[in-house]
Amino acid sequence: MEMIRKRIAITGAAGTIGKVLQKGLKGFYQLTLLDIVPIEGEDSIVIDVANEYSRLKEVLAGHDVVIHLARDIRGGFKSGDNWVPENDEMVWNTLKASVEVGVKRVIMASSIHASDYSNWRGPELISPDNLPNPDTPYGAMKISMEAMGRYFARKRGLEIVCLRLGGVNPDDVPFLADEPDYYKIWLSHRDCTDLVRKCIEAKSILQIFTIIFGVSNNTRRIHDFKNPVEWIPQDNTELKGVKGDEKMYRVLREERIPVKTRHIIWDVNGTITRGDIPDREVLKSILALAQKGVDHSFITGRDRRWLEKMLINPLGELEGFEKLAGNLHFYPELGLIKLDPVSRRIEVTDMLKNHPLTDSSVRQRIAGLFYQTKNLIPYQGKEKQGYFVGGDADANFFLISETPAVEFPYFFWSDSKELIGTAEVIRNLDTSFNKECAANINKSAERLERVFSDWGLGDSIKVSPVSTALNLVPIVGGLPLDKDMAAGIALYNLAQKLQMSIHEICSQTIAIGDGTADLLFTTPILGLIPLFFVGPRSQLRPTALQERQITLLAEGAIEEGKETGPEVTREVLHFIEGRIPPKRDVIYLRGKDNLEEFEGTERLTRGIERRIRHFIPEEDIHVHDAFLDPSLQEGHIHSDGYEAIMLEEGDIDALVWAGEKIQIYPLREWGDMIIFLPGAQHTLLVKKRSRIIVAKAHMVAFAKDQRKKIDLPAGMETLRQEMLEGKKEVELVLTEAKARL
Repeated sequence: MEMIRKRIAITGAAGTIGKVLQKGLKGFYQLTLLDIVPIEGEDSIVIDVANEYSRLKEVLAGHDVVIHLARDIRGGFKSGDNWVPENDEMVWNTLKASVEVGVKRVIMASSIHASDYSNWRGPELISPDNLPNPDTPYGAMKISMEAMGRYFARKRGLEIVCLRLGGVNPDDVPFLADEPDYYKIWLSHRDCTDLVRKCIEAKSILQIFTIIFGVSNNTRRIHDFKNPVEWIPQDNTELKGVKGDEKMYRVLREERIPVKTRHIIWDVNGTITRGDIPDREVLKSILALAQKGVDHSFITGRDRRWLEKMLINPLGELEGFEKLAGNLHFYPELGLIKLDPVSRRIEVTDMLKNHPLTDSSVRQRIAGLFYQTKNLIPYQGKEKQGYFVGGDADANFFLISETPAVEFPYFFWSDSKELIGTAEVIRNLDTSFNKECAANINKSAERLERVFSDWGLGDSIKVSPVSTALNLVPIVGGLPLDKDMAAGIALYNLAQKLQMSIHEICSQTIAIGDGTADLLFTTPILGLIPLFFVGPRSQLRPTALQERQITLLAEGAIEEGKETGPEVTREVLHFIEGRIPPKRDVIYLRGKDNLEEFEGTERLTRGIERRIRHFIPEEDIHVHDAFLDPSLQEGHIHSDGYEAIMLEEGDIDALVWAGEKIQIYPLREWGDMIIFLPGAQHTLLVKKRSRIIVAKAHMVAFAKDQRKKIDLPAGMETLRQEMLEGKKEVELVLTEAKARL
């Protein structure tokens, strides 16, 4: 016997929350979806709830519960003085119609904005029992909604649940660019759906009217979600490490992940290292990816000696390091220095010629603002009254006066930097950061900016606060040389090395970071890069553009106060490695197997079809890939068929000729494609090891291949034979071939 499902009507079902509930409640209840606009792909009722009262009554008749989400968005959300009467009309009509047709319960979408939380400092949580205190006209409108609900509950006997919902967004991410405190108020899709289901299934509503704060169980939430329906939210923006079968990350935007990752831009501290200890498993995975052709660019504001100690030396202890060193690129001091991992030679940028930060007198003046280790008493295990023990980034400890002796007493000046400046947060004896010092990073950055402005250096130096230090970043041509510029330098250098375009490199690059400053990797000067964020979500303060680039997020892997980024990084690298397709020599027949497994094949076959579809059935297009070593291929022709070639990697000239006249078509970029028409005499001049995708279409059965060998133009075949017989080196043959062409 089929169980009778409750009938649930949802007004405003086309909105964000409406879509979440459609997905979460479908299958459990009979849903009636109402909105002022049609809902794509769903059976819905188009109705103006504010102005079609009689029709609304007809629609709501026979329902067990009504979920009221409808709102006229002309009233704005965060600010503005607009009060839209239609919103009150919609609430009143929904409640009145529900009573008149016998609906038992109405669940209404109120908001946390009904109680101003922007300046809440606690320590107690904001309770639904507190006096309402709206922060916007939108919040005041929600209080009006609650007041009408209270009236219908007390006077008309309608059960009312007002859900003061927190942050629900389409992507289910726990951060928004324009909401700095979003990680406190986030409500996940799962928790939102579960809350509504609990409200639907509750046998009764305590005292017939209740208000519930709808926020997930976030570590630093400020709202009390106590409730009479036994709802316990499961999700948290900053959960303790999850073990077992649950992943430590969540993919937010699958479409942003490259089909094939060719390059990873790294922040080092917190992603690869835990404290001052590199994670050996992460290092092994880095080399394993390098073995598969993935380049790594390591970018840090630290000096080159730190990078050698934390990364290069530990990598050098692993098997295969020297062989793979060409795939590893090291950029200390925000890319202003490039460090060779084998010879340890450095390349220094010439962008800072005559910059104030390269002037020793300016650096000395800046250094005087902070503690300098040369002026302090080394700590030798004995404390001294009136002093505290503080350490630098290299675990050297000193006695520091409790009475500040410098203008910025929370920092040590780093003498090891060569081009940028850094003031490191003072550390405790156990090498953890001094909490008082760490808490003053942002305020100190603002004050230091004012000092530089007073010195006339405001247009030359930017103060960039990170979780462990204040970086003094040079400004050149109006642009600060920060991590976005460093990422651009890394991309440019790799493009030069691989002889690829910047666009092509960007399309195959991801960044891995764990802090606010790493968001700059997403918007390098030369493109846009997806970011895999493995740090605590409280570090996320993205701009709108950066927010769209955050592609993967640590999921329940970060416990506040503990560095567990490398644990997430391990899983992320396994994820990346699993997406790199194995090298194989072919074989997909269109219509029989999946072509998408080879990047570019779908585009290739589409291109062929546009040209020849009116001649050839789709099933007769045959696709394979091939690796070609440097050579001048034999000439051939397809008298009855078309052949298309698209370059995946390498450098090839396609040659087409009639008689002695030869035309050259360079294929030098990923995706460059040429289609040889039936009867075209053609061959390939392969200048370095290359990979191509080949598609062939025949107007006759595939078994009767019409490919025929033909002689190359006079002189070209001679060169080719000399190469095959070992009489000439490949490079010489290619040079002569190009000269003859």
